[in-house]
Amino acid sequence: MDGRVVLDSCFGNAMAHFVHNMLFWAGGTELFSWAQPSAVRAELYRAHAIEGADTFFVEADTATGITLLFALSHACAGASTQSETILCDRATLTYLVGQHVEIRWNDGRVETHPLDPFDPLVENHLHYFRYLRGERPRPATTLTDSRPFVMLNDLAHVSSGRIAVIPQAHVSHARDEKEQKDYLHVTNLAGTLENFLIRGL
Repeated sequence: MDGRVVLDSCFGNAMAHFVHNMLFWAGGTELFSWAQPSAVRAELYRAHAIEGADTFFVEADTATGITLLFALSHACAGASTQSETILCDRATLTYLVGQHVEIRWNDGRVETHPLDPFDPLVENHLHYFRYLRGERPRPATTLTDSRPFVMLNDLAHVSSGRIAVIPQAHVSHARDEKEQKDYLHVTNLAGTLENFLIRGL
């Protein structure tokens, strides 16, 4: 756009808040802190007829020694799942977005906490309005807070070196009758994403 590269993708746009959340979870001890990426390894793919990527596999190390693994795609039709898993010293926390939080303690205990209804778009707007009215000391996220995310997005593209085209033999079309829209679907993409997140492969 105007001679400048625009990194628009599922990573840089639609699912950006999930990646930004990961940097928040890996941040420092103070509340408004986001981890700084120090090394990034990524593979980028595309199934759609676009210039950019629609599927990302990313492993990133932070300056504080935490490793982040995430996989994002716009090439999977049907119901989608967004979940965040945090491995801590004494427990593993799994946040199934919009459903519940599960805490698996290392001593074998398991806690499940259902979540109240939450509309992030509405809540983010309300938080910002409270900031504008002087009821909050700052916005939930400032432009400065977004710098680690922008760096991570940039480094994912640079470290990948290229965007691999997924062969058409592995791509099918799926019709969403409710939305009256066609979507692309990569065969066994969900299993591939899971294999990366669990085994790093």
